[in-house]
Amino acid sequence: MSFFEDSKGESSHATSPEQVAHLRRILDTHANEPSNGKCPICGIRACPDWRYAYDQLAAAGQLMAEPERWLRPTGREGRR
Repeated sequence: MSFFEDSKGESSHATSPEQVAHLRRILDTHANEPSNGKCPICGIRACPDWRYAYDQLAAAGQLMAEPERWLRPTGREGRR
C-alpha cells in the first residue's frame, strides 16, 4: 500500500466551517472580472488572495462554493 492509497479521502489540512466560509467569500470577492480578466479589488490578473483561498480549499478537499450555489436556477437556461 502506498502513501496515497493509505490517505485516500482524508484531508491534508484541517479547515473549520468558518474558515471554509471565509475562503469562499475571498473567492467571490476577488474573482476576475469577465471583461478584463482582472481582480476588481487588486486590479491585477492572478490575484494572490484568490490563489491563496483556492489553494487552501483545494488542499482541504473542499468545494470552491457551497453545494447549493451550483443548484440555483440561473434563468431561462435552467441550472448551472
